[in-house]
Amino acid sequence: MTCHRTITAVCRTVLLSAALLTASSPAAQAAAKPDKPAPSGAGYASAVVQSGPAKRKTAERMQKPAESEQSERKGQEASFATVDVLIDVGHGGIDGGTSYGGLLEKHLNLAVGLRLYEHLCALGVRAALNRTHDYAPSDDNTWLGSRSRHHRDLAQRKLLIDALQPKLTISLHTNWANHTSIRGPGILYQANPPSFIAARLLADRLNRLYGTSSIPYVGKTLYLLNHPKPPVVIVEMGFISNPADRAMLTEANGQQQITEAIASAVIDYLLVYHIPRTENQ
Repeated sequence: MTCHRTITAVCRTVLLSAALLTASSPAAQAAAKPDKPAPSGAGYASAVVQSGPAKRKTAERMQKPAESEQSERKGQEASFATVDVLIDVGHGGIDGGTSYGGLLEKHLNLAVGLRLYEHLCALGVRAALNRTHDYAPSDDNTWLGSRSRHHRDLAQRKLLIDALQPKLTISLHTNWANHTSIRGPGILYQANPPSFIAARLLADRLNRLYGTSSIPYVGKTLYLLNHPKPPVVIVEMGFISNPADRAMLTEANGQQQITEAIASAVIDYLLVYHIPRTENQ
């Protein structure tokens, strides 16, 4: 099983702390840096999470000659071409997203994103995560030359999608409405068959969970649905303004149910497009 916790960055290599992993995860970590430079001189750094024998060899790797380390890095970098699903955790850092009182969307997105990453890896899906803690991707974007923090944030997210070329990117968000009675998931997709199929599957699973009947729709004006070429869907996991949805989004059991619903749709999507999954070891 190969999974990635990936952090976009400029001119830096990130080694994720083992504290970020759940107590039940057997994963160990090793830093990786891409051969191919990003557009306009920008770079990104990636941290690879490995399991099984790789964990036991961590100390050995630190003592290997430079030539051996370079060869190993190339092998890790090549594995990015096999990423099935990229989890794009919406907002972060200075960008809290929508809110309800002191409850911020960015924290809900991250909580479900971390659960979804671990769950997909456990199912043998090659998954990647764009952020593992509370920070804004725009902080790493010094290459765009735009004064708009929002534009830099979206461009940095697109940069990672373009670099990894995942079979599917799921961008996690939380909704809000003036009327507290409005509830349920909202799925937005690109105007292409893979994104449409993924959106229908996600809507089916989440509607079953929420007891709703929301219909996916094309996000014609949204950056992440118009600029990246790989399939992308935006998942609004529920309304923070609705009491029932808010309970689902904030309670551990509810977050796990959302996670499992999304993962179920992902598995069916990969089967539809005949993408082989690794065996769960």
